Amino acid sequence: MLSVETEYGGYRFRSRLEARWAVAFDELGIVFEYEPEGVKVPLRFRTSWYPRAAVMRYLPDFYLPEFNLWAEVKGRMGAQDDMKTLNGAAELSDHGSDVLVLGDVFRQPRGQSRRPWRLTFSEGELVASAWPETAVYEEELIASESDPQAIGHSIDLLRGYVCDEPLPKEYREAFRAAQRARFEHGESG
Repeated sequence: MLSVETEYGGYRFRSRLEARWAVAFDELGIVFEYEPEGVKVPLRFRTSWYPRAAVMRYLPDFYLPEFNLWAEVKGRMGAQDDMKTLNGAAELSDHGSDVLVLGDVFRQPRGQSRRPWRLTFSEGELVASAWPETAVYEEELIASESDPQAIGHSIDLLRGYVCDEPLPKEYREAFRAAQRARFEHGESG
């Protein structure tokens, strides 16, 4: 399925999902830069179909300067998306900026929350934790340099982290506004 380019807030996004996340950021007052720069990243983790390359190009979707976070928006992830996202996240995090993996703008379960994952690389391991951090949450090991072909859980990254604590009200309202945004026939969100 092809993504639909979408205009919102003076940007031309590659997909409606990216535009919805821009709506959520705007509702939260989070300043973002859209695709500010691409990077070349070393392949720390591999899959069998991509064995020869030493580096790959990676263009994260958003940079959130006040949080020093990058954000990658994916409607779904195949093997090549896994490679780019996980290796890109490891490289950017290794240089001081973690990466959020943003799937669908989540509907919030009653009395719980579904949150995006934040990828952090440290001591040869890429781990995922819930964002925003309003409590201490368990981390999940996603990939390790000690076993670079063992990449796990990446499809679950798009489903988000479900926890028993509701999101703060401003996040729930921002996600709701993003879900309701309409971009058809010249509408701008």
